[in-house]
Formats: sequence, structure tokens, C-alpha cells
Amino acid sequence: MKRSSRISRILAMVPPADSGSEDSDLDLDLSSDAPDIPNEIMDIFEQSDSEDDSLPSQMLPPSQESSWLPEAPAVCVTIPSSPSLVSVNPSPDTSETVQSPRTPNTIYSNTSSPLIPIAPRLLRSRRSVNQNQNNRTEPLSSTQREDLIQPRTFGVEVQRARKRKKERMDFNFRSTKFMWHVDRETSVDSLFQEQVTDIDTPYQYFKRLFDDELMEFICYQSNLYSTQSTGRSVDMTKEEYENFLGIDMLMSIVGMPSYKDYWSHQLRYDKIASVMPLKRYQLLRKYMHFSDNSNVSPNDRYGKVRPVMEHIRKNCLRIEPEKSFSVDEMIIPYKGTRAGSRRQYIKNKPHPWGFKFLVRAGVSGIVYDFFPYAGETTFDDVSFTDTENKYFGLTEKCVLRLAKTIKNPALTTLFFDNWFSSLELISYLRSEFGILSLGVIRKDRLRGCNMISDKDLLKKGRGSYKVMVDNNKKIAVTKWADNKCVTLASSYAADNRETFVKRCCKASKSKVDVTCPTVISEYNQHMGGVDLAGMFVSLYRTGSKSRKWYKRIYYHLVDICVNNSWLVYRRHCKMLNEKKGLSLKDYKLSVSYTLLQKGKIVSRMATNSVKIKQPVVPRPEKDIRIDGLHHIPTVGKKGRCRNCTTGQTVISCLKCETRLCLTEKRNCFREFHTK
Repeated sequence: MKRSSRISRILAMVPPADSGSEDSDLDLDLSSDAPDIPNEIMDIFEQSDSEDDSLPSQMLPPSQESSWLPEAPAVCVTIPSSPSLVSVNPSPDTSETVQSPRTPNTIYSNTSSPLIPIAPRLLRSRRSVNQNQNNRTEPLSSTQREDLIQPRTFGVEVQRARKRKKERMDFNFRSTKFMWHVDRETSVDSLFQEQVTDIDTPYQYFKRLFDDELMEFICYQSNLYSTQSTGRSVDMTKEEYENFLGIDMLMSIVGMPSYKDYWSHQLRYDKIASVMPLKRYQLLRKYMHFSDNSNVSPNDRYGKVRPVMEHIRKNCLRIEPEKSFSVDEMIIPYKGTRAGSRRQYIKNKPHPWGFKFLVRAGVSGIVYDFFPYAGETTFDDVSFTDTENKYFGLTEKCVLRLAKTIKNPALTTLFFDNWFSSLELISYLRSEFGILSLGVIRKDRLRGCNMISDKDLLKKGRGSYKVMVDNNKKIAVTKWADNKCVTLASSYAADNRETFVKRCCKASKSKVDVTCPTVISEYNQHMGGVDLAGMFVSLYRTGSKSRKWYKRIYYHLVDICVNNSWLVYRRHCKMLNEKKGLSLKDYKLSVSYTLLQKGKIVSRMATNSVKIKQPVVPRPEKDIRIDGLHHIPTVGKKGRCRNCTTGQTVISCLKCETRLCLTEKRNCFREFHTK
């Protein structure tokens, strides 16, 4: 009975098919009265009516006979070219703001209606947009179509930055002889102009890049940061920072699971533990800082380490350059989560997670110039010409920024991979700066070059190649068939000279000679400078793990200074025909020991539990011998003098731990500490 009565009531509410809009069955017994509106909702309506009465007359809608139900706020869509809010159907002859008609109870705010949900209001606004579009007499342009899909907001103007589409040059490639070939072996002088008369100590080479001015700056910023954080300064001095840096370098060679193990009772390492207490090392490590947080620009994503980065970069640019450079990416490993979007992921890298730096390095591995990749804000502090902004995108501007810092750029050679290269870039580098360039190029960047397909070239056999030339733009493209086809573009090399490379042959199960153009072998010979520099850094990487992302960049810059100074030291040894040069490990050890002892009063190292009868004491570094501080003669066991090698003496130096003669006829002690 209950179900049948409910159905009867529902059917009574349905009007007859031929009834008008004013007909109703109010007298029908089965029909029920309309439910009352709650008092809370009526209060909202009365409040909205009172708010409408208080609005200025110019803001009230002209009609007061509309429905009493509250409507949603009008939806306005902004055309970016106009600073004011306009509707999606603006009149071509006026720039006034056109809005949807409002009811008397429309509230000029972002508050949603209490009765009507958001979705129906959005549908209603989109329906009105479609009606406005149907009233158009002219077709929509591409710009207007993009404006129609702008995200809609209530009462908020939407501005979206548009990316400028770069223009392209016209190329006309033909299979002919390249008229702009340059023989780099005869036309480029590879000798260095620097005059070297003597080889400095490793510490002196290192100080050319990581100088006293930078150390004083780091000490000042660390003391300032500790004062801002705790109200007390850590009082870091330059001598104490040198101890701290020397400890970090020594830790990179003598590795332990944790930096605390160097001070532990079981694994104590006296050459580190006797220099500085563990708590002091932890305090300096915690408050080491490189910039004033109150002056860091919010737009600079690397502002916390920018001063140190720029100082080291300027010192690297002072190194006498080579004639061949490579431009490539360098990843600073970092897997933490506090760096935000600064951390990049690049697959097929030894360390895929980290900070991406763009680097220009020589064939020897010396890093001459670098800058961090920061997305769209990478070049905010760099200015480019109108031509460069017109034809080049982000990857090509990376090469331009690094190329502009080359000293005497004429007839220098630049090598880069397919992420950077384009036909416009290779042609522009030679015509504007005189820089020769060679790089692997992608297929979709070969406009105007009707190159043979990979399939047809592979059918000709392994070692086949094809050359296409545009002499007007001074550029040539070479495609070579190896296991796969590889395409290179160059502004100086496209000759038909051939070399042979060894490749494995499946049929004969041995290595055979395969024809290879000289441009391929030249690219392979000169492209690995940045990778070589990264390999040197990875051998003895300085710094332990830290939660602060900018410290990982700082330690990487320290390693670049060590490696660059070591490579300059090796260059000078070669120029003076010095056969016995230090390895990278011995070189870094020498720098760390000098930082720990030069100009400082040292205490005797604690003796090990296992005694050695005749320990071999290494000869101290020159910078330590001649610093003139705390070289005190002491009396010990008799032994051979380390200076004259013929006399026997009981006098030794407390700091150098070396026996030296000190008699009326021979003063080896003074001679050893002054020469």
C-alpha cells in the first residue's frame, strides 16, 4: 500500500501532455504542498538583497525584473595583448570590457553561490561563450583560438607568457667540393705563449685558482651566517679554514665510512684528528656559508653559491687557453630532495641525478668556463643580440655564452654533440667570431640538405660516406655508415681524405680495417675534454654527504681547482722537460699537507701503538720549510743530515722532523729553512 500510494503521488505531479505551462493540479488530493525554504537560506537571500542596495548605481544591472535566485559571478577571459579584462567575443572597434548580464542579486566577489554548485555555473558560462562564437561573422584566428582555451578564473586576469618561435636560415646543399676547408695542423699555432722558467709547488698552483681573497670571503660569510642563525659567531679564521679544507682533501684520499671515524678510538687517523677536534670540525661544517641570505636575489636559483662560483670561474678564465675546446654537460652528483627543480635527471649518465652544468673544457681536461643550467632563467643575466635571439634557442645559446669568453677566438675550434648543434649555429660561429666548429647533428635539423637515407647508405657497405656542401654559408655535412649512420656538420672540414679504423667482423671473427673520413676521427679525438674533467673529479671526490645542496656544488668547484692546477703543473713540467711529475693523488696530498701545516704551530703527532724501528720521514714541502715559523732545533738520536747527506748530527727540526747539521763550520739548519 505504501509503495502504490508513493507512485500515485509521483504520477499526480506529472501534467497532461496537452496542458499549458500555467496548468496545475493544485486541487488534486494526491498532490503535496511544496516544502518550505529553510530560514537560514532565506537569511542569505535577504542579506544579498541588502548588499545590492549598497552598491554604487553605476555597478547595478539595468534590469530589476529578473529572477530572485542568486547567480554566479561573471566569467571573464583575458586576451593577453590587452591589459584589461575582456570577454571572449570582443568588438573589433572598441576595447571596452564586455561582461555577461547580471541579475539583481549578483555579488561582485569570488564567493560561490550557496545554492548553485560550480559545475552548472561553468556549463552556463561555456554555453554563453558558444553563443557568442556563433554570432561571429569572421573565422577565428590562431591567436584567438589559443585565447579561448585560456584557463578560466573568477575575477582574476590571466596572463600567459608566449614563447617566441625562432626563425631559420635558408640553406642550399649540393654534392660538390667544399671551398672553405682549413687545415688546423698548419694554420693554428698550438704552442703556448706563457714563459715558464721554474716549476712552482703544488700549493702555489692551487692558490692561483683558490686564492686568499676567496678564503677570506668564505670565512666572513660563515661568521655572518652563524651570527644570523644563533646570535653568536663561530669566529672562523683564514688559518682555521685552511685546516678545514686540508682535512676535507685528505679525507677524499684516505676514505672511511663516516667522517667521525677519523676521530674514533678504533679507527683514529692522527694526521686529521690532531689538527682539529671533532666538535670544532662539525661546527665549522655546519655554519660554512658562501653568501648573505639577506642579499640573495629570489630570481637567482643558485644565489647561495653564486659568489664562489663566479670567483673560481674568473680565475679559470685566466689560464692560458688551448686551441681546441669541447662543450658538453657535466653532472654534479646529488640525490637529495632539498634542491627542488635544480636537480636534474639525465639517463645514461654515470650519475643521472644531480646539478647540470654547461662546461667548456680543453682537450687536456682543463675547465675554462662553466655555468649552471636553470631552465628558462638560465640566461636572465646574459644579453644576446637581436640576431642571436631571432635564430637561436636555449641549447644554441649555451654554446654562444661559452664561446664568447674565448680569448683570441679566431681559428680556434669548438666541438659539441647533437644536443647543441644546428646549421645556423655552426655557420654563425665562423662568420661572426671566426670560430671553427664541428658537431654531431640530428636528422630533423638538416633543412635544405637532401642527404642520402640511412637505409641506402648502409646498403653500400660499412665505411661508406656522403658529403653535402653549402659554400655560401661555409658549412658541410658528412654522413658515415658504421654499425649505424652518424651525421656531422662542420664549418671547416669536409675533405675526402680517409683513414682506417678497426672494427669487429662477424664473418671472419676478427678485426678488419674500415674506411673512416678524417672528420669523424677528429671529432672523436677532441670531443672528450669535459668527460675527462669529470673523470678526474670522480677519482678523489672531496666532501662528505650534506643536507645542504649548495655544499655539494662548492666541493665540486674545489675539485675543479685542484684538477685544473694539476693539469697546468703537468703542462709546465712538459714544457721544461721534467720527467718526474706528481700524479693527481700525490699532488692533492701535497696541497692538503701544506694547507694543514704551512704557517701554523703544530704539535707532535700521537704515536701509534705499533712502533717502527726506523721510520722513513718524508722531506717536507718547500712552502713549509721556508715559512719561518716554529722551526725549533731539538736534540735527539744521532743520524745523517738530510741537507748535506755527509755529516752526522743529533740536531733535528721540531716541525720538519728532519736531522740537520748545526756546527761552527756548517749550518745546514739555516740553509735548509731558507732555500
